[in-house]
Amino acid sequence: MVTRYQEGAPQMPKWNFVAMGQVDLTGWTRVVAQPVARLIARKTGRPEAEILSLIGAAFLAISLIDFLRNVDAVIAAGRTGRQPANDTPAADALDSGFPA
Repeated sequence: MVTRYQEGAPQMPKWNFVAMGQVDLTGWTRVVAQPVARLIARKTGRPEAEILSLIGAAFLAISLIDFLRNVDAVIAAGRTGRQPANDTPAADALDSGFPA
């Protein structure tokens, strides 16, 4: 089945995956990634921009996994009522004016 667009209909823009992968490379991550990408690009013959985008995507995936783990920990703490170790629930109840 061939999908045809009507004349004058807006076309979907092409995605620039190389630029998308490099978005997360800022600051120290770019400083670390550039020499590594240059070395890999020389050995593989792939463009350095593509290697940088793959490294950036890896950093982005690590950041996303860390974020999701933190969200999971917050949800778990909310469900179990865990308190920080140095914060006693009884003292909080007395301070808040509510019975313990």
